[in-house]
Amino acid sequence: MIRSGCCAARFASQLGFTVEGNTEAQAVKLAHRILMVSRERWMLELDKLLLTEKPAIGLNFLARTRLLNFMLPELALQVGYDQNNPHHALPLWEHTLAVVDATPADINLRWAALLHDIGKPFMRTEKPDRSNYIKHDLLDAELVTRIALYLKWSNDRRETVANLVLNHMQPNGPLRSYDAAAHS
Repeated sequence: MIRSGCCAARFASQLGFTVEGNTEAQAVKLAHRILMVSRERWMLELDKLLLTEKPAIGLNFLARTRLLNFMLPELALQVGYDQNNPHHALPLWEHTLAVVDATPADINLRWAALLHDIGKPFMRTEKPDRSNYIKHDLLDAELVTRIALYLKWSNDRRETVANLVLNHMQPNGPLRSYDAAAHS
């Protein structure tokens, strides 16, 4: 059961089924045990999940079962996070999932889509009528570099994903159109 939560997430995304309630309850109860599984195994499952047609299904399972809290706690902060900004109709987690699902099934693009706003909760500043996230892309890329080391990515993947994230708001950035579409 230790790693079956990750497998269930992937299969739910891959095959489009709903995980049975008792199985999901057990995943919640044992979520902390994911820390006993090698990060290389996590990567195999997360890569497979991200390459499915609808990764959001499995990613939501990871969030609901709190597996995400133990695997990528910086990303788990997005769940339930209100961006409080008129340019963002969706809460942060839902926005991220929309970008991931819209991005072509290229592993580096999908990781970049998943992590493109990871620094937002740390960069929030308040104005009277909204929140701002000025220069969050700089912290996003820094956090990607840290996560890459933690997850034992190759140097090539680390550099590629960090650059995609750093440039996700640039007019010619590969993620720009998918990110912009998820704002509406």
